[in-house]
Amino acid sequence: MRTRLKRARKCPICNRPMRKNGHDRNGRQRWQCDACNATTAATVASRSHASTLRAFLDWLLEAAPQRRLDCDARTFRRRSAWCWQLEPRIEPDGVVHRVVMADGTWVNGWCLLAAVDGQNGEVLAWQWCNRESTAAYRALFEQIAPPDVLVCDGMKGILKACAQIWPNTRVQRCLIHMQRDTRADPTSKPRLQAGRELKKLADMLTRIHDAEAAAGWGEAPDAWHERWKRMLAERTYAKDNPDDPRAATSKGGWWWTHLPLRRAYFRLERLFQRDGRSPREFDELRRFRAKYGAAGFIMASCDLWLKDNERPEDSKDFWDDVTIGSADDLNQAEEWMADQIVRFGYAPPNNPYRQDMADHKNSLAKLGLVSKTKRITVEGSDKKQVKRVLIVGDETRFAPYRAAIEKQWREGGVERFVEPDKPVREDTAPVDELPDVLPNLREQMGVDDEEYF
Repeated sequence: MRTRLKRARKCPICNRPMRKNGHDRNGRQRWQCDACNATTAATVASRSHASTLRAFLDWLLEAAPQRRLDCDARTFRRRSAWCWQLEPRIEPDGVVHRVVMADGTWVNGWCLLAAVDGQNGEVLAWQWCNRESTAAYRALFEQIAPPDVLVCDGMKGILKACAQIWPNTRVQRCLIHMQRDTRADPTSKPRLQAGRELKKLADMLTRIHDAEAAAGWGEAPDAWHERWKRMLAERTYAKDNPDDPRAATSKGGWWWTHLPLRRAYFRLERLFQRDGRSPREFDELRRFRAKYGAAGFIMASCDLWLKDNERPEDSKDFWDDVTIGSADDLNQAEEWMADQIVRFGYAPPNNPYRQDMADHKNSLAKLGLVSKTKRITVEGSDKKQVKRVLIVGDETRFAPYRAAIEKQWREGGVERFVEPDKPVREDTAPVDELPDVLPNLREQMGVDDEEYF
């Protein structure tokens, strides 16, 4: 009688060695017990584990109910229990990805941070944490090479971690998160007109596809703020609303009346924040721009660069053409103001060349002029009156215009500006005598240099 192999399969019933008995239709080895005539087929452990893992992942990722599986739900849970002990890992490969998208999702009370390639959706790294903190995102980013752009929801933790681990990576706010948060604050159907306008701005974000459209959209929040800044500054005081629940928790005894609108506005404003600084750090620059206009802001920047002897690295050719204080770029209103100041020391308020408020502010910043009260002789009256006039506030800025006008006088190439609706005073010197009488003009005009503040 043929002896049984030591590695022969044991009978599941009588525990005696079994003999080979051909193969089944799936190609597996069949075994038969001579004692009890029981038969069984051998299973390959690797194949069994692979099929179990595939079924487990299908159920886990596709959310298919267990009752739809080929086996009983309890049997499936027993067979796939070992799958929960698997801990998948992604070894860092050092490949630089152009765009990385990072966000967190909550699973059974824990937060899973994941980073994926923004172009093909490949999972690059993940990190479990109890909350989306700076330390958690720092552990996530340390597994990935610094990308060119990080797309995220803009929370403080991820921004701080990016600045620490990837200091040269640009940050792009996720527009879907931006729209979702904006709808959450003033709601999807705002009651106030300001909220409806702000929601329209947020809805336009996903329809921007080029730099020109983005630049145009960037001016919209500032225009919205100019229209509604008074409403945003409104406060509600606890003493006037003692029944409000916020009255018991407010530290200063007040709270912002339209806090959701404020949050939504500042969230949109931070979209153009490029270096991680708070928008409030630019309040002084915003006030300067609002007071002197865009031209004054640009002129002041160029003036500061010239004084500090700084040259922007990316505009060497353009910088050589920048000039400050050129008399060739004055409009008629500015020429009249400069001419009056050079002649009489001040410019009266009755400028015959009208300007709107924005252009007037730009002209004052350009010429370095300020508005002051001064005691002057009014046309048609022998008495001096206090009037608001324009005088030089920054002689350094006005000096090039003064020099150019005096040079043109001496060369005789410019006629004197005269208000079209007022006659020339009898004590005004003719043009050909101006070079000789310049030092005596103030005495002839009866102008008192004393200023009243």
